[in-house]
Amino acid sequence: MTDNQYANLLSAFFWAYALFQLPAGRLGDRYGARLVLSAYLFLWSLRTGLMGAVSGFAALLALRLGCGLFEAGAYPWRTGLSAGGRHPTSAARPARSSPSAGGSAARSRPC
Repeated sequence: MTDNQYANLLSAFFWAYALFQLPAGRLGDRYGARLVLSAYLFLWSLRTGLMGAVSGFAALLALRLGCGLFEAGAYPWRTGLSAGGRHPTSAARPARSSPSAGGSAARSRPC
């Protein structure tokens, strides 16, 4: 794999993730957070697992785009479900204490 192909794979994920944040939220509003989050996480996991089985750049690119697309809805809806019904000032507590990469990185940085 060339450096250019590697950069394209990284940017494919990030562009798909950024562009599908709002549509992913709309689907959750329309069909319910639990159903949509379950579908997003299943499809994201499926595409992540398939990445080890493909050998061509085009197939890997398609899987990376899919990962970005389905992960775009996973984080906002996970946070929304874990904060459900809490006062706005304490709604971020579950996200802060969640074992996510962002939460772990924030807690492990040196002071």
